[in-house]
Amino acid sequence: MADQTIRLTLNVSDTQTTGAEELSILTQQLREELLNTDVKEVSFICEDNAPEDSRAVDPVTLGTLLVAFAASGGVFTTLINTLQAWLSRDEKHSITLEGEDGSKITIT
Repeated sequence: MADQTIRLTLNVSDTQTTGAEELSILTQQLREELLNTDVKEVSFICEDNAPEDSRAVDPVTLGTLLVAFAASGGVFTTLINTLQAWLSRDEKHSITLEGEDGSKITIT
């Protein structure tokens, strides 16, 4: 029987003002850390509706990742532990996880 795959949208936000470049770097660093766990996929979410005259550096939504992992095997616990460790190094940020069903949890 194949494992069910869970997909969560992960959004990094801050309690202080973080510039777009810093948020982009932080999101890339978090992605690299998550890729070192047992998750199946960590990808950037593209912004489909960017205005034509926007000055965005790239078409991704800053601070947002899509994480996919198996529903079994303790991967969710590893994911949460990794996020908590990442947040402990920079207390001005929080991470909101949103499931496909719209349920949300915020880790600070």
